Amino acid sequence: MFYKLKKQFALRGYKDLPYVLVDLTTGNTSVLSPAGFQALSFCDGFTDLNSFYVLPIHKEIINKLLKEENPAKKIVEICEEEASLLPEQKYKYFDNYFIQMAHWSITGKCNYKCRHCYLHAPEAKYGELSTSECLRIVDELADCGIMQVSITGGEPLVRKDFFQILDAIKSKNLIVTYIYTNGALVNEKLLDELEKRGMKPEFSISFDGVGWHDWLRGVKGAEKMAVRAFDLLKKRGFPVDVELCIHKLNKDVLEDSINFLAKHGVLSVKTNPVSNSGAWISENGKYDLTREELYSLY
Repeated sequence: MFYKLKKQFALRGYKDLPYVLVDLTTGNTSVLSPAGFQALSFCDGFTDLNSFYVLPIHKEIINKLLKEENPAKKIVEICEEEASLLPEQKYKYFDNYFIQMAHWSITGKCNYKCRHCYLHAPEAKYGELSTSECLRIVDELADCGIMQVSITGGEPLVRKDFFQILDAIKSKNLIVTYIYTNGALVNEKLLDELEKRGMKPEFSISFDGVGWHDWLRGVKGAEKMAVRAFDLLKKRGFPVDVELCIHKLNKDVLEDSINFLAKHGVLSVKTNPVSNSGAWISENGKYDLTREELYSLY
């Protein structure tokens, strides 16, 4: 009898974590014991578990995994005859420390003029790397054994080669977990292209309070476009969260804003006070909250 890892699982190793099980469909990882790792190594499609070098503890682990009733936790399957693993499933060791996710700003450009932008994105102070440089970075992420990538900017959707970058990420079996965006360019075509590639990232969209979003983002209609994006993403089944910046002018609508967002399918809200950096420095602190005011608000 032969056993094999199910096709979405692979074995990996790093300097600090030599025995790791990876789910290639999600990028999630589980640290294995030496015995657990060895047991899964025997699930290669051609090792006979009756062989003398397969110890009882390895057989016990495999049999326990076979009895798992939760489909999401089924790691191994029985093969009636020899069957090879896919190339990407085989054990690979990375000579660096384990990092599960990279948070990647693919551009310093933006279609908004946010008063608090730490990148000075409206002026494209930091510009953006060329397509070839981005593709090289994708290679380097894969070479380090990174499994997940979150995409941000500036505004990442302004890049004309956005899907070329995503295709490169997909070709390296990396998972795009989040797309950080202001929502203005979220439309049916974008979601069609993501679904065509089998991608279902969570969208993290900025929203800075009912009635105040346009003011902070520097674009008339920004609030309306964000709400349109929430509703579209909810309809299409893409998860959505919000990042909300708090200042003196919008602090009194925080509770109303959270209730409003809940009605539009937002799953969670991360709040931050604006910080004295980037473009916000020009506001000279006149809209900043003190620590006491922030604690009182929360």
